[in-house]
Amino acid sequence: MKYLFWAGIVSCFIGEAFRIRVFDLVELFPLRVIVVLALPIILLNPVKRKQGIWRFASRLLILMLIYGIASLIWSPDPSLGLRFVNMIFMGLMIFLLVSRYAIDMSVLKKIMIVWSIISILSSLLGFYEMLNGQYLFTHVTDYGATNIELSRIVYIGWLTPRVFFPGPNEFAFFNAISALMLIGWAFETRRAYRILALIATLLAIILIINSFSRAAIFGFLIGLVFFVYILTTKTKRFYRIAAILLIVSISIFALYKGEELLNNSLAISALTAKIENEENTIRSAYYTAAFFQGTIGSYGFGRGLGASTEIILGGSYHHYLLEIIAELGLWIFLGYLILIAKVCIQLWRAIQQRRNTFWSGGLLASCIAFPVLCAGPASLVYIYLYWLWLAFVVAFTEYDSIVMRLNQSKLGHHLNSDKSS
Repeated sequence: MKYLFWAGIVSCFIGEAFRIRVFDLVELFPLRVIVVLALPIILLNPVKRKQGIWRFASRLLILMLIYGIASLIWSPDPSLGLRFVNMIFMGLMIFLLVSRYAIDMSVLKKIMIVWSIISILSSLLGFYEMLNGQYLFTHVTDYGATNIELSRIVYIGWLTPRVFFPGPNEFAFFNAISALMLIGWAFETRRAYRILALIATLLAIILIINSFSRAAIFGFLIGLVFFVYILTTKTKRFYRIAAILLIVSISIFALYKGEELLNNSLAISALTAKIENEENTIRSAYYTAAFFQGTIGSYGFGRGLGASTEIILGGSYHHYLLEIIAELGLWIFLGYLILIAKVCIQLWRAIQQRRNTFWSGGLLASCIAFPVLCAGPASLVYIYLYWLWLAFVVAFTEYDSIVMRLNQSKLGHHLNSDKSS
């Protein structure tokens, strides 16, 4: 089972880029094969450690799956809804697989090492796509695109690398989440692992810009500002001074060279053009329809998975949280917000009490950026890395809450011993 766990972690990064055809009838993808093999073990040997954040998250995901299946009864497009049910099931299995073995800090650290290495490899593949001008895995995309469309630069950005993901927005989401997680891990770890994390972070930031996703860029900047705040207020004097000096140096450089960089950077010029020229009326209409037709129109119960064919006449809601509230209902949406709030509160406690301050800060920064990042991809349901990120932050906060309770128990026992003596 341990080997299936690590194979599943790696498979989350490559999605459905690799496939095996069996007699031209069935397509097998790595993660799906791993899930089929792991499912009997997970069902026959459930995790006994059910408490706190982990228990709430597991119950919420199980309810999402059950309610999603039930919603196919009233869904206007049950065939599309069934595809979403399949992906939510895959997400639940990723969560259960991670929660089974990521039960201590040593396993979480190993996951971050794997994350660093694969992020670097993905970035290098992304640069290859940009320089070569051709996608690597054309069968992954729903649009059948084969070449990177330089002629549409104002609309889709500069060369838009895609790597293992259906589109540049999904790859941008992966890089934004990775950069925030890895920058915290880089400050927390040492030696070669720190170098790996810093390289992965730098490459991810470059590709965030070149992926031309406004949600990824602004979400990452929001998370980065929060992480810098952690560095300058919640850490030792050395890190505070280093962070302030870095900010001052970047500010001075920006004052002297900022305008020149903006004028000469093709990626930044394209992003500016998109912000200034692109119409957002369709996006606003989708937001309105998702809330009024999807949520209020269903009295808060949701229109069912696959309802996008009726609510917005097909396509994407352009925001994952709106997708939840429109199709799965207000109660699932509120449960999701409560889960994120629980994770953020526990991470903030860890920062306040100096437990893995940098790592906790990076993970909290990714949670703060998440609502903005949701506005980029078509649907996070299809992105295995999203489910891995969610499982990781839940496992991390669950472990941290256990450590916190143990410390409080030891402190209480020590105080009682002092009083009795």
